[in-house]
Amino acid sequence: MKAVALSMHDRSHAETHYLCEEANRAQSLVRFRDVFFGADSLTTAPRVHVVEALRHFHSKKAEFGLGSQDILVAVVEGNLYDESNDEYLFRTSSSLPDLRESCPGVGVISLFFRLDPSSEFQQPRSAAARGRKAEWWDPKVEAEKAMLASNCFLLIVLGLIATLLNGLVEHDDTRGCVMDYCQDPYDMLEAFKRGVEFRFCERECRPILEQSEDGIGLIMAADRLTAGPFAQPQPSIFISYARDNGELSERLRADLQGLGYQKIWKDVYEILGGVAWEPAIRSAMEKHDFVLSCLSAAALGRQRFFQEELRVALQLHTAGRCHMIPVRFDECKLPPELEPYHVIDLASEWTPGVMSIQRTITRLWRPYARRPGDELT
Repeated sequence: MKAVALSMHDRSHAETHYLCEEANRAQSLVRFRDVFFGADSLTTAPRVHVVEALRHFHSKKAEFGLGSQDILVAVVEGNLYDESNDEYLFRTSSSLPDLRESCPGVGVISLFFRLDPSSEFQQPRSAAARGRKAEWWDPKVEAEKAMLASNCFLLIVLGLIATLLNGLVEHDDTRGCVMDYCQDPYDMLEAFKRGVEFRFCERECRPILEQSEDGIGLIMAADRLTAGPFAQPQPSIFISYARDNGELSERLRADLQGLGYQKIWKDVYEILGGVAWEPAIRSAMEKHDFVLSCLSAAALGRQRFFQEELRVALQLHTAGRCHMIPVRFDECKLPPELEPYHVIDLASEWTPGVMSIQRTITRLWRPYARRPGDELT
């Protein structure tokens, strides 16, 4: 089994640890782990020569028990440059003929682009890049900038590992692929705004990755990581259900948690003793991005409170305050007000239905879109 070791820099250790944890949780074909270089002068130097860095970090591989086929990704704070004074987001030994054989399996990533206010990332030189920055990056609050920069870092790491592990190269003809965005931070930032689903594409990348076990492992890790990138705001989900469907609603909640959704509201977990539950539920529905209205014969037949929740969900949906997703637990007759909407059927095939819910949330979720009634910050 090949190993991928990521250096844990002070400025990136949260993302590094997250990537390793999630990648190992997603698959068991490639082992990811984080390592700490300690007092290493190159990790904090303001300028780092590409060749010097790759040779230096290659010499560190044995220190961490890494073989020639294993990968070491080093994170440096300074500006990566070469003899021509070109700047790089990252560089790998496999991309340099002189190092391909002598220093295999090493990559280096620069945080210069996201940390240094004078970097090209922060002070773009071309008119097009300046225009993109002024259009939507500059107005972002600092928390949003930090989230987006972290997500860019995550995609750069994925691209670098794919380059070293399976020889993939960046390309610009398959929009949305990880390898399309691995060299241009502004392309990545704009893509996050549009809600692109980052994956290794079917045409250029997956056929190569699928030829080896470690490639398959990387696909599985990337699918999990890019489905919910680091620090990306999580969609909040409200589950509306009838008491008669308690077990099915609990199964749905558990399956959604298994897909990585962390913000799921269900009354039995959220309403405290002594709280007036009807206003609490109404208030919670107004604050959530998605409301799953779980339909059944029991819910639509005699559960007055569920029908009130359905009415509120439709109001909020129509006003653009949330996305109401109707799901059906059994072959119940739909009320007239739901006839215009596509209903996801869990009654006949549960797992495909849950996957359909995931696809719906993924495609509709826009974490930075302001909803009607939101206060400006």
